[in-house]
Amino acid sequence: MTVDEQTAPATAVHNGTTYYFCAPGCKRTFEKDPEAVLKGRPQGMGHAPVQMMPLRPKPAPAALTPAKAASSVTPVSLTIPIEGMSCASCVAKIEHGLSAVPGVSRAAVNLATEQATVEYQPGVTDPAAIHETIRSLGYTPVVSAAPAAQAMVSPESKKDRKQAVYRALKRRFWIAAALSVPVMLLGMSEHLGLPIPQAASFWLQLLLTTPVQFWAGWQFYKGAWAMARHGTTDMNTLIALGTSAAYGYSVAAAVTPGVFTAGGSTPQVYFDSSAAIITLILLGRVLEARAKGRTSEALTRL
Repeated sequence: MTVDEQTAPATAVHNGTTYYFCAPGCKRTFEKDPEAVLKGRPQGMGHAPVQMMPLRPKPAPAALTPAKAASSVTPVSLTIPIEGMSCASCVAKIEHGLSAVPGVSRAAVNLATEQATVEYQPGVTDPAAIHETIRSLGYTPVVSAAPAAQAMVSPESKKDRKQAVYRALKRRFWIAAALSVPVMLLGMSEHLGLPIPQAASFWLQLLLTTPVQFWAGWQFYKGAWAMARHGTTDMNTLIALGTSAAYGYSVAAAVTPGVFTAGGSTPQVYFDSSAAIITLILLGRVLEARAKGRTSEALTRL
């Protein structure tokens, strides 16, 4: 007889062929001695006229990799106040750097509020790694001193910190301005008719400009170095290179004027240019910090 493979109540596999039986008893008889059954083909037992392919065991489910296992975890959102941003280029650099961190699914930076919102997968990365990435980019993540509250900073603490940064920036500007004004006057001493010898004027400008260049302008060198470590540049790079070139040439003219006169040229100094550039940019950053502070307060009130 022929057994319908769709409705057969019992099946067995022998030598890669599936056999269908009309009753479980026939299957048991077949399993005792398959070769004898196949040779004799007793009445009431057989296999379907269509030969089936050998049954293949289903592959075991592949083990989840750590990345796939972490992707099934709900992402955690982290808000980090950041200091040191000054333009849209800073925002783009931080977003790009954070997005490259394994486990970070989204990174958005707001320049007005000076905050970064990061969504990450726990187990792949953590707040400490995200903070370190921001520091490596040349910026400062603001975190609480308490280990249990590193991911959160109170509004009062953030406001106090901004005020401290603003006061320090303003103090740096005023000192730079106080030193730059006499440098500008000395640079125009010939036009103003000031009775000061050239050599004395050069040395006075050197003494007054040095603190402006390396103390008031230190943040530009710091920012330029942070960008150089990542093979890129920003406005800090331009300021540091431009003012350093003017300052370095002027130092050479003030210290070794004979080298210039021996070559048939008159030694000139550009200390006033270097000091003025740094002072004016500091003024712009003071105004920017004040405007961002007011914007943040307005957003907080909303």
